[in-house]
Amino acid sequence: MVLKKKLTTTLFSFIISIAAFNSIQANEMNLQKDADLPLHASNEYAAQVQEMIKLVREAAHQEILPRWQNVTIENKSQEHSFKDLVTEADKQASLYILKRIRPTIPGSYSEEHKHADRFDHDIVWQIDPVDGTQEFCEGYENGYTTLAALLKRQDDGTYASIAGIIYLPATDTLWYTNDSTTVVFMRNSNELPLPTYQRNELRIYQRAVDHLKGINDFAEYLGNQLNLPTHIVESGGAGAAVADLLEGKINLLIFNNDSTKDWDCGMAAPLVKALGGFICDLDGNDLTFNRHDEPGLSEPYNLRGFIMSIVFKKEEIMPHTKHLVFDHRLVMPKK
Repeated sequence: MVLKKKLTTTLFSFIISIAAFNSIQANEMNLQKDADLPLHASNEYAAQVQEMIKLVREAAHQEILPRWQNVTIENKSQEHSFKDLVTEADKQASLYILKRIRPTIPGSYSEEHKHADRFDHDIVWQIDPVDGTQEFCEGYENGYTTLAALLKRQDDGTYASIAGIIYLPATDTLWYTNDSTTVVFMRNSNELPLPTYQRNELRIYQRAVDHLKGINDFAEYLGNQLNLPTHIVESGGAGAAVADLLEGKINLLIFNNDSTKDWDCGMAAPLVKALGGFICDLDGNDLTFNRHDEPGLSEPYNLRGFIMSIVFKKEEIMPHTKHLVFDHRLVMPKK
């Protein structure tokens, strides 16, 4: 029995290694094939977005895919009871991108490297090099993403997200918008048509590796209120979930806990709004970005979670969120 387990593990590791090698080779061909992606609606930020797409794909090819399922996992903080993981893939991909973008757009920062000068500039890039680190470590190839949001300071001093990028390295799938009006969907360097978004059933997100408390019960309740059949769709981290929303695999995305962070939805805001959807926290408030860390905490947490949809209107959903169980996670683990 022990021998069988070892042989199975070895075979599995060999298969994973081949899959990772094939992904790297395919991505390398695609990087060489199209250094210049379609600009579409050209605006003053189009060049910055195209440069970031190039860097994101290069970082994935050089720093993320080679470490697929071959990393040492660290827990970033012992302050809380939930998993907050980081690996060398996160760190090195962050360094790769920031080293190349900060000379032209100073103040740019990532989840792993929150530079203090991020509040000193009107335009900054916000990066999450490996969103869905747990999925990355556990072998969910579509469960992790590389995210980037271009943030602009508003008149009131807060930052809004004006352009967003979601990249799924394992499948070379890319979503982006230059200007919050046009969304581009690409896979293997080929542009694809946007899906037709449906609302004939409720398809609600559930994270596969970390079930969100109360989602199942709320989905059943909301489906009854909307008179729609209901399906729970398991997916990866926040970025993968947003990609599923954009691809029409789900039509309602909720994170009903206080442990998501600024960069988990920064890239989503311009993409979802460009498609006519809404995004807000669970009190209905608009989200701002590049926020200071919450007092007493080490990150800019979204203390009231977030919710988004393309096909459902905000006023259809928000009156019902009072029936949603909110999962408070920012607590010290019991000793």
